Amino acid sequence: MSADTFVTKDTFVTKELCFAGFLSYLFGDESLVRIDFDERRKASFTFHVPSLDAEEYLREYHAGTLAIADLKDFWGRNVQLGRLVRDMNRSDQTVWQREEFTVNSDLGPSRPESFWENARTAVTQRRAERDAREATQHDQHKQRRQYERH
Repeated sequence: MSADTFVTKDTFVTKELCFAGFLSYLFGDESLVRIDFDERRKASFTFHVPSLDAEEYLREYHAGTLAIADLKDFWGRNVQLGRLVRDMNRSDQTVWQREEFTVNSDLGPSRPESFWENARTAVTQRRAERDAREATQHDQHKQRRQYERH
């Protein structure tokens, strides 16, 4: 995990705009609950998402293996976030917070169980797809090596 990213319970914070766009793409716009600027005007994006899953996606992102099914939707969310950050900079706004986001004690906002079930299903599916992709790559590499030997 990079120094620009940290986890607290089911909240995930990152300073990486592109990865923030991915989380918004995967978990929906409502998962972005807050944007803060530090003293150097670098944005921090706070998401209410399963933190362990977000950590795994971040590892895939840094490894260059993060699979995106709908590039157009993903890119649109990045553009949307970029515009929001730009508008905040222009107006000297330092914090943006989703209006319906309210914190219930230190546990954060509650999400319906269906949200978490959908998130778990998506993670399981992505892991299966990644494992299948890695197995295919391994088999192709093995076949290439056998071909080169003969």
